[in-house]
Parts: sequence; C-alpha cells; structure tokens
Amino acid sequence: FSFSVNTSYGQTDFAPFSGVGQGSFTAVYTATDECGNSSSCSSIVNVIDNEEPTAICDQLTTTSLTSTGQSVVAASDLDDGSFDNCSPVGFLASGDNEPFGSSVTFDCADVGDTIAVQVRVREIFNLLSFNDCMVEVIVEDLLPPVIACPMNMTVDCDNDFSDLEVFGAPTVIDVCGATFVENSIENLDDCGTGTVSRFFTATDNQGNTSNCTQLITVENNSPFDGTTIQFPADFTTNEVCILPAELDPLDLPTGFQTPVIPTTACSSIFTNYTDQLFQIEFPACYKIVRTWTVIDECVYDEFDPNTGGIWTNQQVIKVEDI
Repeated sequence: FSFSVNTSYGQTDFAPFSGVGQGSFTAVYTATDECGNSSSCSSIVNVIDNEEPTAICDQLTTTSLTSTGQSVVAASDLDDGSFDNCSPVGFLASGDNEPFGSSVTFDCADVGDTIAVQVRVREIFNLLSFNDCMVEVIVEDLLPPVIACPMNMTVDCDNDFSDLEVFGAPTVIDVCGATFVENSIENLDDCGTGTVSRFFTATDNQGNTSNCTQLITVENNSPFDGTTIQFPADFTTNEVCILPAELDPLDLPTGFQTPVIPTTACSSIFTNYTDQLFQIEFPACYKIVRTWTVIDECVYDEFDPNTGGIWTNQQVIKVEDI
C-alpha cells in the first residue's frame, strides 16, 4: 500500500511544513492498498505566532524645523531594520508621553533639546503583538530669519539724519523669534550730499543670521539762492579822531557788523570783505566803502562764475566831524 497527503494550504508531500501562514488548515491523509482500496483521515493544523516582533530603532536621529515652525517625523523613519518572523510590521511613535501615532511632531520649544521618542513595532496581522524601542531625537533650527529692508530712497539734504528710524524699519520674520540690530555709515560731503547706508542684521534664537542694506541717496534739491542774506547796513559816526583801523566789522554796533546768513545743511558759506578809503570834505572826515562777498562753495564754481553761488553788497561807513 501507499500513503498520500493533501492539505488546504497546498502541500502534497510529507516534507516538513514550511512557509505556512497563520490560520487553521486541514491535512487529509490517504492510504491505498494494491487492489486500489483506500481509506482517509484528516487533521486540523492550527498555525499561530507566539513571538513578538523584534524592534530595532535608530539610536540617534536629527531633525530640522521647516518654515512652518514644525518638523513631522514619520514613525517608520525611526526604524533601523525591525522585523517579525511571520508578519509584516507597522510603526507607531510617541514623544513626551503623548499618544502613539503614525508620526511625531516637534516645534520651537524642542529646539536645542534631545527628545526621547518611543517607537512601537506591531505585527500587521495581530496588532496586539508588538515590541518597543527608544530613539533620541535632536531638534535643530537651521533656517535663518527672513529680513526685508525698507526701500532705497532719495531725499533732500535738509533732512535730519540723527534719527534714521524716520526712513523706515526692516520687517523680520522667523517662526521661532528673532531680533535685529542696525549700523549705519554716513558718507556726506560738506554740502550735505552723498549717501547714508543702513545695515541690518537679524538673528534668531539659535544664532542664525540674515542681512540686508538700505541705501539713502542725499541730494541738494533746493540750493541756497542768497535771498535770505542780511547784509550790514550803512553806518555813520561823528566820533572825533576815530581811525579807520578802529572800524573793523566787529568794532561796529550790532546790525552793522557782518552779513547774517541762515544756517543750512545744504550749503558751505564763506564771507569776505575789502575796504576802500576815501578822504572827503567837511563836514565829513572820510568814508569807507566796504564790499562784502558771500560765496556758497556748494554752488559756486570759480571756473564758471555763471553758475551763481556768489553775492556782493557795498556798505558805506562815514566818519563826520560835526
């Protein structure tokens, strides 16, 4: 006689059972004699998995925040080769004693810290069969802050540059917070024209920095035209025996001394005078014709006098003997 076997999982020989999944299976055994008579019996084979998965985690993982201010790390990304002898495995993770989920989320509060994350490795076909391992996650913020400077501009030289905040402030954006500092360089000539450069540096809590520059161009849009010059008035005295040397501008009373010129940041004013002495008949002793010259070097061009920037006026000083 002979024996044969037939199983519900497809095996038809007496070799050791292998590759059989979990479940309940039937094995039918048949004996046949030389006359063709046969008889069969069956057995129920229950295949179970009593072994938990083997959990293997990365020992140390580094993650960086994105522009949203968070970093989402999938639980599967923390695996380092976990397996099970009978079933595919899935992954869950929990950080800071939070409920297990398919991922772990980190934010600005975690930056600079090492966070312990528990990874759970589960059998897909039996979710109650699992094993855990631990991963240390270092959270970094590598994104520099975003800084936008106030726009470049052109202004007149009569502006006050002692407080540059009137020309705007930068906009700084960083998901974890940042501050900025300002430095400036004035490159202005004696006429108040040139440039003012403002340099801004934004720094976040992790020391990441960004920079930008605002350029302020300073022009003289309203050159000094001399209309506000107050030249000294003519002066007459009857002080006997006063000498011409005693009639210098600062020896005269107020109002008769020197030109009065309003101060402006957009000009560079110089004054000068020349005297001509004239002896005249009684009752006058003599007179001085004092020619005043006022020059704005920001306008005047000695090689092209037609550009303006020079003004003259004569003051008559008389000495009478009465």
